[in-house]
This record gives sequence, C-alpha cells and structure tokens, in this order.
Amino acid sequence: TVRVFPGRDAWLDRHFTAAEQLDPDLAGEDADPDGDGLLNRQEFEFQTDPRDRGSALSPEIAFVSEAGQTFVQFTTPYPLSPAGCTLVIEKSGDLHAWSRLPANSFTEESREDRPSEGTTRVTVRLREVLPGPASRQFYRAFWELR
Repeated sequence: TVRVFPGRDAWLDRHFTAAEQLDPDLAGEDADPDGDGLLNRQEFEFQTDPRDRGSALSPEIAFVSEAGQTFVQFTTPYPLSPAGCTLVIEKSGDLHAWSRLPANSFTEESREDRPSEGTTRVTVRLREVLPGPASRQFYRAFWELR
C-alpha cells in the first residue's frame, strides 16, 4: 500500500497566502496562529487547520462490548511521520492523579487512510476490561510530539 498525502508546501499553500508564508510568527514551524497549543509543524503532522482551533486533535472514545466484557476504544488522527509521535493513554480513578498506561496495554484495531482529506485515522482498544459499575475509571488519550 502506498500512501500519498500533500507535502508541507501544499499544506502551507492551503492555509496561508504567499505573503503570510514569509512571516515566521504566522506560518513558521514553531508558530501557533490559532492558539490551540499545536505548533504549525504539529498541525502539519496531523493535517489540521493551523488557523482553526476547532480542528485540534480530538480522540473519540467508544465502549465496545465483546463476549460479555466491555473495553475502551479510541479513534484518533494518525501522524504523517509516526516516528516522532507517541500515542499516550492515561487512566485515573479521580480525575486528579493520572497514570500512563504502557504501550502494550492497547492494540491497534484498524487504520483508515483518507487521502482526499490528507489524513489517516487509527483505532486502538485497551486490553484491560472495564471494571464493573461500582468502580469509577476515567481514560484520556493524546499524542506526545517530539
């Protein structure tokens, strides 16, 4: 399978005028014109819009039942260059203290290339079964970008 996605120049052309591309405070790799906390180099990795804070990475969570057990599943955009990114999943019992789950605590269920959007989405499922209703457990997922 060959994935073909727009290069950085095409991404810049889609989001900035030629004049704006000359301004490093607006179109530079370390700029954040929409103030969403993602630098332009990170917005490019996930093909989000650097001028729309609503296009930030938002992993979707789902609860999947299988053989009488319930699992947590996340679907999230996947980076163009995954070597510089790590998917982090954390859990908490109180929303204050979070513990990072090891990478082997979840498995990739599917990956969907969306060349027309310039993106890929990946779905991962936690290996651990959700505790019963008497126990509270919270989960969150985010990308750690280097």
